[in-house]
Amino acid sequence: MDSIAVGDQERLFLVHVPTGYESDYPAPLVFNLHGAGSNALAQENASQWIQKADEAGFVVVAPQAIEPARVWLGVFLDDLGDPDIGFFVSMLAELQGELNIDPDRIYATGLSNGGTMSNRLGCDLSQFFAAIAPVAGAHSGFQLCDVSEPVSVLAIHGTDDRVIPYEGNGSDVPPVRTWVEAWAARNNCPPESAESEPYSEVIKETWSGCDGSTTVSLITVQGGGHSWLGLEFVWEEGRYATVTTATDEIWDFFVAHPKSSDG
Repeated sequence: MDSIAVGDQERLFLVHVPTGYESDYPAPLVFNLHGAGSNALAQENASQWIQKADEAGFVVVAPQAIEPARVWLGVFLDDLGDPDIGFFVSMLAELQGELNIDPDRIYATGLSNGGTMSNRLGCDLSQFFAAIAPVAGAHSGFQLCDVSEPVSVLAIHGTDDRVIPYEGNGSDVPPVRTWVEAWAARNNCPPESAESEPYSEVIKETWSGCDGSTTVSLITVQGGGHSWLGLEFVWEEGRYATVTTATDEIWDFFVAHPKSSDG
């Protein structure tokens, strides 16, 4: 476990450099954020991002929220959450100093509270992140999100999520579609670009033609709960079907969405 001082706090994170990494070639970077009460190692084990990193050749980092609660306070849009933003800025600086990181291919994903935090990173650190992918996450305070550069977004959420309900809870958790559509508006995606593709028990909706060559997508898993490994879905094309995991789908999205030079 690596550590870095952020203010008066020691912050912890796991770094996995892929087998075959060569410093002459810039590598993509994926931040993989755990949920509330979990930890970096548990999130790595659940999501299998290390295996994907070795397969595809990117650096994956699993940060850990502050002990003892291990909750990402950065989801709160006030001074309480600012140290988490500082943590990611510091990690990025350290990683870019030690490894050859491609500045156009920096991404964030996470589960639950970690997915919510990835939304905050996309808002506050849009100058760094090319794309984010919240899984079973929320976006409280989405109305206050103000990006300096467009960010591609892939949200994955189950309709039977009891922790962060798909339709929201009527107070501090808005419906998933509401904040996803807000990302589409923020990226200046043409409303008429929205397309819906039904695949078995999964519906994938995509807004394209957005600023900076970004895309916003929402994958709704019918009957899906509050989990990562439970999000496996079947894409039906004619008579053929391919099974993919949330991690595979997210990585494919990241690969297709580096940061655009036209901003």
